[in-house]
Amino acid sequence: MSLFKTIIQLFPRAKAFRAFVDTSFRRFAKALAVVPDDERKQLDLIYADIFPETTREVARWEKQFGIVFTSGYSPTIRRGLLDLFWKIKRGGQSSEYLQELLRKINSGIFVVENVPVGNPRKSNIAYTAVNNNKTMVNGNRNAVNGRYIGDSSFVPTVLRNGTEQPYSIPLDTAYWEACFYVCGGVYRNKYQQIVYVQTIDIPAQWRNFIEYIILKTKPVHMTAVMFIKYIQEESHD
Repeated sequence: MSLFKTIIQLFPRAKAFRAFVDTSFRRFAKALAVVPDDERKQLDLIYADIFPETTREVARWEKQFGIVFTSGYSPTIRRGLLDLFWKIKRGGQSSEYLQELLRKINSGIFVVENVPVGNPRKSNIAYTAVNNNKTMVNGNRNAVNGRYIGDSSFVPTVLRNGTEQPYSIPLDTAYWEACFYVCGGVYRNKYQQIVYVQTIDIPAQWRNFIEYIILKTKPVHMTAVMFIKYIQEESHD
């Protein structure tokens, strides 16, 4: 019920008060209703400012969270990042949760656990044409032994808590169980092991931000294997 109708209900129900079409009484009742309705709408907007996904004060929220490099981006991305910080405060350590956070920056990011366990030291190349490959038929230009996809020159970086070991991936299967990939996608063999990880290009300005989110969110014992190429040119929505 509108405030105008509410005010009408407060008056007597006699015919003299019900015959108010275009009368001074009607104008009086409307005048009483206008200001409170405007105030209610303003209060609704102020209430929306409490939440990062609806706030009008994006810059002020960013100042509170120390976000200083997103002024050139769209309000949608900036509100998404504010929502990201709220989610970090609520907590969570699953790969799905971390992926949800990172997709506030780039919707193409995948966070994939190394299950079943494979060797992350050999995950930047996938051999696609070998013996017993059913696609190897006459006339198929790709049907050659040793054909692969991927870039053997790319070396992923590693993020983990602690510095008790060199900042690399040890040749230790027990260590591989605690690895997960931050990437643009994965390719699995017939055993469902990850044999190739696709890189993803992200503007370099996001690097510290992404690494902060991962270190802040992931379990302490886990290692993030980063298949991200940080490029210098800026990318805006």
